[in-house]
Amino acid sequence: MYKFLVFLVLVPMLLRADSLPTTSEQLTQYMKEAQESVLKSVADLLSMPEEKKIVENILRHWSRLGNAILIDFRLLYFLKGSDFPCKLEAGQALQAYQGFLYSSIVQNRPLYRSMIGCITSSANQPVSQYDQHQISAFLDSCEQIKSDLTSEEQKILMTLQKEFLAKTRQPFLYFKSSAPEKKGCQALTVLTLNTCFTPGAFPYLNGGVTLPWQKRVSLLSEKILEVNPDIVCLQEVHAEDTTYALYEALKSEYTHFYGAIGPRVLGFDLRTLGLPSGLFVASKYPIEKPAFTLFTATGFPMNFGMFDFIVKDGQYALAHIYTTHMQPLNYDQFPDIRALQLKQIIEKMQRDHETEDQMLPYFLCGDLNVPFGSKEPALALIKASFHDDYNKNQRSIGEKNQTCTDYITNYIFSKGKEHSQIEPNFQILDYALLLKTLRKCHRISTKRILMNDLNKPEEAISDHHALFTSIIPVQALGQSH
Repeated sequence: MYKFLVFLVLVPMLLRADSLPTTSEQLTQYMKEAQESVLKSVADLLSMPEEKKIVENILRHWSRLGNAILIDFRLLYFLKGSDFPCKLEAGQALQAYQGFLYSSIVQNRPLYRSMIGCITSSANQPVSQYDQHQISAFLDSCEQIKSDLTSEEQKILMTLQKEFLAKTRQPFLYFKSSAPEKKGCQALTVLTLNTCFTPGAFPYLNGGVTLPWQKRVSLLSEKILEVNPDIVCLQEVHAEDTTYALYEALKSEYTHFYGAIGPRVLGFDLRTLGLPSGLFVASKYPIEKPAFTLFTATGFPMNFGMFDFIVKDGQYALAHIYTTHMQPLNYDQFPDIRALQLKQIIEKMQRDHETEDQMLPYFLCGDLNVPFGSKEPALALIKASFHDDYNKNQRSIGEKNQTCTDYITNYIFSKGKEHSQIEPNFQILDYALLLKTLRKCHRISTKRILMNDLNKPEEAISDHHALFTSIIPVQALGQSH
């Protein structure tokens, strides 16, 4: 019944590696505090003053509760699979925690009635299209407990489901700053980066990044402003709070922002527990037709998908951009899932090319999690469908060309070892790709922007490096000679 939760061990955790609850006593204390934290969050929701009990406040609080629960599950699955003394107790704690969540959330009728009451009162009030999307997903999750509701409660739920299904919904937040839009374009520039801004302040286990995201937001923003791309496409920006922080840090130079893309809403059904897409976009140019598309194939409960949009300069379109974060890790079926996800992207790009301006560049960037140099089927798709400037002359992968590494994580668990004794596992997983078309109107030029120094792993902004791409019209190249 709870197999959907096994993915949580694969994602970064909150705790420092040197403060994990590795003994039975430490784990017992951790779980006691975790349950107390959940109960406090629920109590805070129930006791929220009426004047503050608006949909936006309720949903933000609900989202933070979901993140906290995810962090607890990640820890328990990690400990269950470890060699620590509390290994057996961690497995038992998993079952106990799931039961606790059912009693404290799923079967908590006062909490259900409070949430439904807030949503009912908002039905005739102005609610953002993003919040309408979240409300609709939340109401769908209530199907799990429908048989436990009174006939009157079932009628109210069905009425709300119909009402919000008919409303215009938007699976992302949009912000516009007062920064002036950029005008005129010789070459459009795009930066892509997997930020490792996962829930929790210390995403050690899958990135080894020790600085809390609050400090890394400022460091990353300084890098972005220094490099000064026209478009910023980030991955693993999972928490809504991080979206707001990035907006505040970049709003002096960027005008249009899209964040919290593809939210995954905690509901009254633990199967809805999971991560949003983590995609984030900032642009100096106006954007048209922003859209998020869920992948039809996925390996675990995260809203993997693509976000695409058209970049405009006045009345003229400059490019159609697609950004994504595809299925990570290398379990048996995952390479095939990546191939299906990439195929879905390519098919949409080709359809767009056929129906839109065929002179436009169609550009894909992000963490595709396809190891360059591997025999994955997705790599064959990349070679067949795209121009890949960054990898066109790659013969081997090392420190000078890798886009991500396990060195920082391995360093955390290898105290006392020399630099040369730590396995770096250098890989190229991040891509900046121009769709191949019959009309060769553009070319791309891509370089790497460093986001960590292996001699200073504690200062890493991310375990990935960024790729900075210039999309250059062929006629502009001719004019430069």
